Amino acid sequence: MQQQQEQQEQQEQEQEQQQQQEQQQEQEQQQQHHHHHHYHHHQQQQQQHQHQHHHHYHHHQQQQQQQQQQQQQQQEQQE
Repeated sequence: MQQQQEQQEQQEQEQEQQQQQEQQQEQEQQQQHHHHHHYHHHQQQQQQHQHQHHHHYHHHQQQQQQQQQQQQQQQEQQE
C-alpha cells in the first residue's frame, strides 16, 4: 500500500520537474551571455541527473535546484 503511494508521488513530481525544466529553458535563453562559470565536470553532472529519477523525492526542492544548475551548464556548454 505504502509503496504504491510513493510511486504515485514520484510520478507526480517527475511531471512537475519536466514542467519546470521547460520554464528554465525559456529563462536560460535570456541568460546565455552570463558565462561566469567553468564547466569541467559537465559529463559527471549529466550522469548524476539521470540517476536522480530512481530516488524518492523527499528533498524535491533541492533536486530541482540541482537540475537548474545542470541545465544552465548544458546550455552554455553547447554554445
